[in-house]
Amino acid sequence: MPRADPITKDIVAQVAQLSMLQDLDLSLHRVHDLLAVAYPPMLDLRTLSALTQLTSLRLGRLGIQGSGLNAVRHLKGLCILKLTRGSFTDGDLRVLTGLTALRSLSLKECNNITDKGLKAVVVPLSKESLAQVNVQGCSRLTSLSLAANMGVVCCKICGLPDS
Repeated sequence: MPRADPITKDIVAQVAQLSMLQDLDLSLHRVHDLLAVAYPPMLDLRTLSALTQLTSLRLGRLGIQGSGLNAVRHLKGLCILKLTRGSFTDGDLRVLTGLTALRSLSLKECNNITDKGLKAVVVPLSKESLAQVNVQGCSRLTSLSLAANMGVVCCKICGLPDS
């Protein structure tokens, strides 16, 4: 899939002023999340914290790291969060437990998270509003371990391996 053109600083400034923005999809754009050094800074995810009306955020295929997740934790109204191919760890993932309005979480192809890290987020959020989690292609997750350790979780977990 081809990448879209990088986001310029001018565009970032304009997006940051859209205080009523509810849906933001940056899944094909280059985004700088403070730790990524593979490409020049384009959009510092801290900018997103001003978008308090966001209910849907898609940051797929960007290699978001821990600092990017830390910036997202301020978006308390998020209902949908897609973090495909994130490079964050179990510890980084824990900041998402404060997103109590979250109904759908996609961690597709996030290969650094483990059963323990997923459980630490899914169990508390499923008691709030979380209804669906997509973990397709997460190579370190096992369905047997998750089934044994998750207990009763009132949400659908998609994409688990058949191990």
